Amino acid sequence: MEEKQIVVVLADGFEEIEALSPIDMLRRAGAHVTVAGLGKKIIVSSHRVTFVADAIFEQVAGQEWDGIILPGGGKGAEHLAESEAVLTTAVRLFAEGKLVAAICASPAVVLGASGILEGRHVTCFPGADKAAPAIAFDHSRRVIADGNLITSQGAGTALDFAMEIVGYLYGPEAEKALKERVVY
Repeated sequence: MEEKQIVVVLADGFEEIEALSPIDMLRRAGAHVTVAGLGKKIIVSSHRVTFVADAIFEQVAGQEWDGIILPGGGKGAEHLAESEAVLTTAVRLFAEGKLVAAICASPAVVLGASGILEGRHVTCFPGADKAAPAIAFDHSRRVIADGNLITSQGAGTALDFAMEIVGYLYGPEAEKALKERVVY
């Protein structure tokens, strides 16, 4: 199985489980996951846990990635949305048919004005959709995959989100095998 190159972007104020679930499950599935801090390597999460990233996002943004994952968390999503490098990378990867995955506030706050969500079936944290009023978010589903775009609602859906990403990148058999290994 081909090793996929995935970047997970952390910004101060990110929601821990929304980042760690996909990082953990993707590494278990065989992906090479680069955890990249926005503007720095030391990132403080929404619950004041300090994380050390593998790289600074702006220094690796232009690399060839098979996908980008944008965790939520109110302040974290706001910081991601302020980054031209994040927006440019997400739009580039989306246009190349590569994975763009966002959870919690990030679908609306980060991707809402990018054009990526237009005409797509997507979800986000209920209430965060106010950041992108032109997008019709579906809050009836915890995770929604629409082509190369995967969106999810929040911390409680993080493991479902991670498994959907594994299935997208490696196929349903790999997802099923991983679910069995972790007693999902």
